[in-house]
Formats: sequence, structure tokens, C-alpha cells
Amino acid sequence: MATQIFKKLRPAGAIAILHRTKTTSAQYVDSRFRDPTFEKLMEKYKNLLKVISIQDLILASNSSPPSVSLDFLHRLSQRLHLNRGPAAFLRKYPHIFHIFNHPIKLQPFCTLTQPPSKSSAKNPWL
Repeated sequence: MATQIFKKLRPAGAIAILHRTKTTSAQYVDSRFRDPTFEKLMEKYKNLLKVISIQDLILASNSSPPSVSLDFLHRLSQRLHLNRGPAAFLRKYPHIFHIFNHPIKLQPFCTLTQPPSKSSAKNPWL
């Protein structure tokens, strides 16, 4: 918190008044030092968590090639923190996700490409 001293002039002389100004949390956050490397690493980590959560949803589906509709992901987009929507997020990672139109249901679905589905079947921690 910042402290400022003001002198008030009176006929008898100067009196010092202590006046505290409040610092908001936004001002505190703006004034702190930010490590750009750490910020970039945390952004990649957040995206990795989103990819893993969508990958788990796809692998948990009962369809014969495991897939999830984009409508379902759109309903979960706030919980998954997909700010620009699931389609924009899935298009950022074409090497992991494949978007296709379901021939019977006539709506877009998402499935995993071959390498991630094989690696996640081998490694239960991914």
C-alpha cells in the first residue's frame, strides 16, 4: 500500500497528515514482474490440459471409431475453457484431432488421428 504525507497549512503552523491510498489487485498485478518464458510455458501447459481432456472424452465414447460430436464439445466448451469454441481449438491441432462429417447423423464429429490414439492406448498416464 502506498503512503503519502500531505502538509496542511494552518495559521498555527504546518501539520503533517498521513493519507493512505488503496492499491487495487489489478494495479498490483500490473506492477509485478512477469517472466515471459514462464508465461509461454504456462500457456502451452493449459493447452496440453485441454487436449488431454478432449482426448479422454473421445476415448470414453462408445462408438466404434471413438468420436465425439462438435455439438457435444460446444456444450462443454465453457467447462473445458475453450474460449473461441471447440472447432477453432481442434483446428489448431490437426496432427491430433480429425474433424469429419458423420454420414448418418449429418453433423461434424471429431476423432483422434492414428498416432495419438495408439500412444494413449499404450500409455495410461497420457
